[in-house]
Amino acid sequence: MQNETASPIKESVANSGSDVSVLVKNDFLKFLYAAMLHEFPVSTVREFWDRHGSQNELSDLYSRLWQENAYSSVSFFLNVLESVEPFFIEKGINPHDFINTALLKINKGLLMSAKSMLLWSSPFLEYYYTTKDLRNTILDMVGNYTSMLFTGLYQGLIQHTKVENRNRAILIMMITGKSQPVPCNDRKYLEPLPPFDSELWTASFVRTMPVCMQLQPFEDPFFLADSRKVQYILPGIRKDGICYYDGNRLIGMETSFHDFCLKNMLISEITDFNVPDTSVVEITDNYYCSTRKRVILHKGCVYGAPVCLYGFNYYATVNKPDNFLSAIIKAAVEENNPVWNNILKKHYKLLREMETVIHCIYHVQDENVTINGKHFVSSVPARILSYILKNYAESNQTEYEYREIIKNVDLLGDPEKPNLNVRIKRLSDMLESSVPFIKIIKVDRGKFLLDVKSRLKYTEIKREPKKKLSRKK
Repeated sequence: MQNETASPIKESVANSGSDVSVLVKNDFLKFLYAAMLHEFPVSTVREFWDRHGSQNELSDLYSRLWQENAYSSVSFFLNVLESVEPFFIEKGINPHDFINTALLKINKGLLMSAKSMLLWSSPFLEYYYTTKDLRNTILDMVGNYTSMLFTGLYQGLIQHTKVENRNRAILIMMITGKSQPVPCNDRKYLEPLPPFDSELWTASFVRTMPVCMQLQPFEDPFFLADSRKVQYILPGIRKDGICYYDGNRLIGMETSFHDFCLKNMLISEITDFNVPDTSVVEITDNYYCSTRKRVILHKGCVYGAPVCLYGFNYYATVNKPDNFLSAIIKAAVEENNPVWNNILKKHYKLLREMETVIHCIYHVQDENVTINGKHFVSSVPARILSYILKNYAESNQTEYEYREIIKNVDLLGDPEKPNLNVRIKRLSDMLESSVPFIKIIKVDRGKFLLDVKSRLKYTEIKREPKKKLSRKK
């Protein structure tokens, strides 16, 4: 189904009222696109990504996804992330497991490519060689990598403590408007962070970063502040005073963000960043969602916060592996990586599909449709198909209801006995056997979708009436 889409072009943050522009470098979306190409058939990949571009922009969308140096707008980026989990659940796939597996399979535990990792690390490689705790240094450098991926966004350590053989690291993510790494005292809160799933789309990527240096992922992730409102994650909850309930079950209690930070000994860090105080909801117990198969509300985490706060309770790593950068260097220089070669082949296959043009012509007087120069269907089915294809070509409509067609008196010969269900089924079967790039898919009672996997050119041809020859007197 074609949704309303946000254009992937550059744009300023809509709600800021400032001149700051937050853009997302394409490494992030390329990773997601490549991971899907690695695991799914091209048709499934297109089923997801076609929803994020109009018919006229799809070819450009897939070309842009492969360009690491291109940038996408925040609205387009968040629209993509928002749609991943529902799509994966529909396919019976756990998105959290998929992302973590893909990070290890195709990028050595990295979100960015190995070449980008080396390039972005070059100013401070000496720290990796001289540090005693390599995983701690990786966390120190997260802010630098984030500034490369997201202009105007800051993510970095704000608190690091040690208890026995465990380190406790807390990171913050917020909009500062600074496009390059800057000293800590210059990083100031600018505006609220857009709502997104920081567990799935931030903590997961940071957690696996040590793998690229032949270390274990960070252990025991925890979550303290989420920018999404609790009602957004769990619709239908009930508020009673300062309490929030799911039915009769207490979910959380309203508090202030600064009070929460004071209780968690983070108030000095938060005030240093000039983060404002807001009303938030602190969750009283973990809330497990059986549909998503994961905890969606974390005990002790506040929702509706102006920033994101998360962290890890991880073991200190004092034994640095020999040649800890060898895997990254090998991945950066090797030209025949089997995994990426397979992904690239499927990317080119997808682009070739996009270049295929389907020419559909409706001959009005003859009431028949030809596709790519060959007769396809006539009479009432031809009128129905021409109506569907014309709407798709002109307004990108992909969802149709039977009653919409039945009410159109020009389409059906006998509106009292439309027999539409049978006709739609026959059209669907004919397209599947003869025109695989066009599909009619029944999705519900009295509803169907048009799924077009190539460029469609629709034309109507009307013959000019023959002029009568006048008799000479």
